[in-house]
Amino acid sequence: MWDEESAGYAGERHRRLLREAAARRRAARPHRPYTDRAAGRCRMAENGAMDDLDTDTRGTARGDLFPRLWPLVAVAWLPLLAVPLAALLREHPSPTRLLATTILLGCFVALYLLLVLRRPFPAPTLAAAEVRWRLLLVVALTAAGLALYPLFGAGMPLWYLVYGTIAAGVALPPRTAGGAVALVTALATGASVAANGWLKALPPAMGLAAIGGSAIAAGRLVVALGELRAAREELARLAVAEERLRFARDLHDLLGHSLSLITLKSELARELVPSAPQRAIAELRDVEAAARAALREVRTTVTGYRQPTLAEELAGARAMLTSAGIAARIRQDGGALPAALDATLAWAVREGVTNVIRHSGARCCVIRLAQAEEAITLEVADDGRGGATGGGNGLLGLAERVAAHGGAVVAGPCAGTGFRLRVNLPLDPPAGREARR
Repeated sequence: MWDEESAGYAGERHRRLLREAAARRRAARPHRPYTDRAAGRCRMAENGAMDDLDTDTRGTARGDLFPRLWPLVAVAWLPLLAVPLAALLREHPSPTRLLATTILLGCFVALYLLLVLRRPFPAPTLAAAEVRWRLLLVVALTAAGLALYPLFGAGMPLWYLVYGTIAAGVALPPRTAGGAVALVTALATGASVAANGWLKALPPAMGLAAIGGSAIAAGRLVVALGELRAAREELARLAVAEERLRFARDLHDLLGHSLSLITLKSELARELVPSAPQRAIAELRDVEAAARAALREVRTTVTGYRQPTLAEELAGARAMLTSAGIAARIRQDGGALPAALDATLAWAVREGVTNVIRHSGARCCVIRLAQAEEAITLEVADDGRGGATGGGNGLLGLAERVAAHGGAVVAGPCAGTGFRLRVNLPLDPPAGREARR
């Protein structure tokens, strides 16, 4: 029996398949730093069937501005090292001291640039081995800075260790970065207190902590923007996949109905050629008309969503059943319906009548439409040989349409002979009730 539970399962199955496909794409996608991601475009090329899908390029362009300018910002801090160098040269240092300072300062700058320019702003899911490697580089940078302290001369504040807090803030994941910034600040403060006392050590320490915290905040902001970008791209992919499913479902409904009519009339024309050629010609004209109508419907579906009407489908159902030699009885009780419900019932009539003609071998088909105060029921029943209890693609698509309006589909063999398709739809869908609350 194809019931409401089966309909909900079908919709959930489609959504689960979409989520699994998206997860596989994410797992197969290599890690790229946020600054390397293309801005504002989402390439739909999994099947080679979709063009680029635009996203909000203005917002993403603004989000990309800071990561793109970050290398300039990071390098712009380096000229500040000229201050301790100038102080050192004023003391006329010995060649040995000058050489040692130059080597250590070169290592200090190299470590800083390596940390801040090699894949900055990592995601929180950065591999543990990479986190340990970056943390080791931060420790080495801090050690080089502390080793420079006696070479620069007594009384020089340790403010240049701000490079360590900046590197820790942008090169490590947020949680690890907080501990690294605190460690660098504590080491710098301890060394400064030992040499110059609390009064001279406290202002640089506060500056180191503040700038390190700002670097962490900037990193978290950039990571959040990257996650937002990935979410938007994934939503765009899922929207395209959902649209493909909808298009395939509509195309099945349209062509299944039309091709069934064409097949039926072609067989009838072939049988009439020997005995009644004029009737055969009339049937072939009907085949031509049905083929042209199918072509128009496909073109309409491709260029825009076509919503059938219940009145048109009931008239078409009567004509199709009569051509198939099946007596058609249509009982309609109800007034005007909202456009969405009218279109859903029209699709149900099309699916039910197509199945009767294809599979039932019936002599009579009854279509009942009954409207109550809160719901409307459509029933398509025949006196044929019944059918399988499983739902095909047509019933799956119909169940999804009906479930979207808070309704249910029940399909299965009748108690005696034949097959029955019943569609129940509330006149006041759940979305409408929620909107009025």
